[in-house]
Amino acid sequence: MDNYARLKQVWIAVIYLLLLAIIIPWYWPEEDVRQFYGFPIWALLSLSGLFLTSCFTAWVCLGREVTKE
Repeated sequence: MDNYARLKQVWIAVIYLLLLAIIIPWYWPEEDVRQFYGFPIWALLSLSGLFLTSCFTAWVCLGREVTKE
């Protein structure tokens, strides 16, 4: 595996870890009751992170170059 392919794999893993940090709201305080249009802000951020994860996964899967042998 060349360095470019290895760097690409590391880059994808780092993005997934950042998205995971957004999706799981362990850093929100329990007493935080702020809302936006009736939804807790932590839930909206988590749902936004899930959407971004789905888009990133689709981009990674559909953006691969297919090699013909």
